[in-house]
Amino acid sequence: MSQPGFSIDIHDLSRATTARATTAVGERFVFLSGSTPARPSGRLARLLGLGRSPDATRRVLPLLGEAVTLSGMSIRGPALEPEPLLALITDRDLYRAEQDTVNVFLAMPVPRPGMRLIVEHAGQIFSERPLQLEELGVLREHGLHLEPLAMLLPGDYTVQLALGEQRLGRRASFTVAEYTLAPLSGRLLAHSLDRASQQLAFSLEVDSYQQPFDRALQVEIVEAGITLASIELQPVARGRYEGQLPVSGEGLLRLRLSASDDAERVCEVVIPGSRRAERDTTLLSELGTERMISLMPEPGALPLRGAWLSDGDFLATPLVVEQLVATEGVLSVRSSVEALTTITVDLATGEQQVQEHGAVAAGDEIKLRLPSCATTVFVGGWVRGVPFEAFTHFLRPAQLGLEVSASHDPRRGTLRVQLQGVTPGTPVLLSVRDERLTQADTPAVALSGALKRSITSITEGYRGDRGVLQLADDQLWNQLIPQPPPAPMLDLMEPVPMRSRAQPRPPVSCSSAPAPELDGLDELESDSPLRLEDEITSATEHASDVSVERSLDERPPARASLQRSTPPAPGSSRLLGLDQGALSGLDQASEQEIADAPGPQPPDPEPAAPRAIFPEVLFYDLVEIDGQTLIEIPVADVLGTFAVEAFCVDRLDWAHERATVIIDRPVRADLGVPPAVYDGDQIVGTLRGAATGGSVRLSLTCDGQPVPLRDRQGDPIDADEVLPSPAEVRF
Repeated sequence: MSQPGFSIDIHDLSRATTARATTAVGERFVFLSGSTPARPSGRLARLLGLGRSPDATRRVLPLLGEAVTLSGMSIRGPALEPEPLLALITDRDLYRAEQDTVNVFLAMPVPRPGMRLIVEHAGQIFSERPLQLEELGVLREHGLHLEPLAMLLPGDYTVQLALGEQRLGRRASFTVAEYTLAPLSGRLLAHSLDRASQQLAFSLEVDSYQQPFDRALQVEIVEAGITLASIELQPVARGRYEGQLPVSGEGLLRLRLSASDDAERVCEVVIPGSRRAERDTTLLSELGTERMISLMPEPGALPLRGAWLSDGDFLATPLVVEQLVATEGVLSVRSSVEALTTITVDLATGEQQVQEHGAVAAGDEIKLRLPSCATTVFVGGWVRGVPFEAFTHFLRPAQLGLEVSASHDPRRGTLRVQLQGVTPGTPVLLSVRDERLTQADTPAVALSGALKRSITSITEGYRGDRGVLQLADDQLWNQLIPQPPPAPMLDLMEPVPMRSRAQPRPPVSCSSAPAPELDGLDELESDSPLRLEDEITSATEHASDVSVERSLDERPPARASLQRSTPPAPGSSRLLGLDQGALSGLDQASEQEIADAPGPQPPDPEPAAPRAIFPEVLFYDLVEIDGQTLIEIPVADVLGTFAVEAFCVDRLDWAHERATVIIDRPVRADLGVPPAVYDGDQIVGTLRGAATGGSVRLSLTCDGQPVPLRDRQGDPIDADEVLPSPAEVRF
């Protein structure tokens, strides 16, 4: 027999033995009857059972964390504590050492006082950041917070929320290292999982140098850098690819894209909700049609706040839920239920409410208030003399109309982002980053993942086939009521000598003489009996040197810690990763005056290195929306395809929207060579040029000397030859 999910404390064994004959215990309810109830078993029995006529003495009591007191005994069930609803993410997975700022974003619709962020490096605590709600108004009022971590050294890091000694939610991981981004970017347009075959169908949009990619593409599905499966695809249209790959593994999955004829063009695309715990389905409702929730879409599934809802089998239960996504919870009665009792749990706040509805007849409707975006409802009652117990969930429909659009204004050198559709005064997280930078989780998917974990944990006891248990079952009763341990057997032939408290303690010798050696067991037995002293001698307390204590207190902690970066001024935004010299427009004349000033002159500057790295994160901050809000971001020195994402939380609801914008130049040239070349190396470089006019002339010099150029077939190209744009040559 499996271990029950409840415990029993006996106050009067005789009375408890009598009461157990009319008591049954489920996952969240205790069922009492005036006569011995029918004995259903298993999940279908607790959902469907058949039995006797109505009995006025039948009762249903909620079984929550507190004890339920009955005649001669008390029954205690597991505490009803849903997992906190929160999302903790970083703005990307990879950062440059001592250059990039790590932005840790927290979305928690109902924050708790006393929380702190714990940053770990190499398994050790690196920094702790307290989150004081009285000082963080946006977190307190709107459930959003942005914490910057600057000047980090190379390594792998994790960050997690903590409350006291308890860790909350999932950890966010990121890496600090040197890296370069290849000239290939991709985005997942659509994906769907066939659960029968575990095949993932996907549709991709791929571009290179801000132009649709139209060559053979190698696609791999990887987990933690390990390739699980691969396929080569041809474009179905310019820049569009479609394919299928098998899904396996436990962790986050990504699609690694690489050009079949150019291994240096490679990028990765995160598959949202691809961890096994996220892509597996969790039962939402077992009243009527089974409803499932998953973070991985499947054919026929409906999207809701980053999650996907699907249907399962139909069960002919006495209560039925017809609309799972609704503003008001409605239970339709299909068969009469005695002593109907419901427990509603707000998954955002954890608040619980118990309602006794009494006897209900077929055709009745039970209406329940839904306090937040997700509510768990446990139902218990008697159906034809059989204990009936089940659960369901109600989810509010998405009500936020967040909209985001973006466009590049080349004349002004700005990126124009327009936000609208939310309540004025609502803060919105705006992110503008290079599409090649991956992010393990978006805030919406992370919040939906926390909701799914909360549903899984709060209904864990219903996933088995245990059903309602009858305390009249002798085997169960003996399992719940442990027998007292047998009394120890005493050897009456050899009494143990004992010493009373009044007997004086023998003096303890402090002599340094060695203890006498024992020749063997006989000498040990003939020695005086060993005694267990019943008093504890306190250790002598030595006064500490005050100067030593002070010096120890003044020492810096051995554990390294991060310095909190200066927060931005109210109303301002942080521009991350931008070339500040290019944005500020430094006065060249003032620089010349400084250079001509008397005093020691610096050595001649080295020639400026060619530009190899462009800004990758243009904006990551919270902005306040007032109706239709326009944000202009300087992009004077920017090239690439950028993902523009907006996220907000309002009244326990959340929304996420995404747009893509290409920032290019009328005329541009891109040089592709290996990062390190030595004398004698045989390499092939590429030179790519593009112009809005439709044609280009390409030339390349090395130390002032022209470099011969060839096309992809190896034929030479004249210096004055006009090529159609975009053009790519080799050297």
